[in-house]
Amino acid sequence: MKAFDVGAHLDQSSRVQAVVDFFGPTDFLQMDAHRLNAQAMVHDTPDSPESQLVGGPIRDNPDKVARANPITYVAKDDPPFLIVHGDADALVPHHQSELLEAALTKAGVPVRFVTIPGGLHGSDTESRGFDQALAFLVERLKP
Repeated sequence: MKAFDVGAHLDQSSRVQAVVDFFGPTDFLQMDAHRLNAQAMVHDTPDSPESQLVGGPIRDNPDKVARANPITYVAKDDPPFLIVHGDADALVPHHQSELLEAALTKAGVPVRFVTIPGGLHGSDTESRGFDQALAFLVERLKP
């Protein structure tokens, strides 16, 4: 692996030049519809992390959920995205990244989506996607 000096590649402006998203949730209300299996995390419960974030069950708070959903804020002037997600993720369904890719594409934002076959949520997918993330950042960060 090559050393990477982030400081040498930073733009002088504060504008974000690139985004790397590893298995992030994007639309809370669709998470359970695409659960990997019966053992996967349930997100529609009153004590789920998503419900705790919005201050009540997500199904009872659609306006708050819409404001909390990252996908709500996709815009045509967003920087390029790299999305990395394992297809065996039992915590955040792979479909969440498919939704984000579709929204970014519709907005005209450059996006690259990498599926890690058999990738789980966490370090397994992170380590297997690291080289692609590093290459993406080297390509996109301008000195």
